[in-house]
Amino acid sequence: MPYKLFRCSFEKNEPSFYLKLRERKNKLSLSYSSGHTLLILIIANYIKNINMVFVLLACIIWTVPYNHAINEILSSAKQYELFEEYDYDKDILENINILLNNSGLETIQLD
Repeated sequence: MPYKLFRCSFEKNEPSFYLKLRERKNKLSLSYSSGHTLLILIIANYIKNINMVFVLLACIIWTVPYNHAINEILSSAKQYELFEEYDYDKDILENINILLNNSGLETIQLD
């Protein structure tokens, strides 16, 4: 298993890799990676002929903004090796567009 399951709750004062990363990268919305997303990806992997990127996008639609930040979900996808190109230094839209482009989907253009 190339990833470690994390719990989704986060104590602000608890020292962690993601808290330090959030401070270093100046990200407001970065905690642990989403354990919910990892579990859903693991379960979805058992379904034949399923597009895992669609599952990931569904996780974003389902859990943001009430339970998770997009960064937490994309971090889980990176751990799962579904979206290894995820880069903490890039903004969310750029990362999402990389994911969409790599999957042959239309990218998001803001005018």
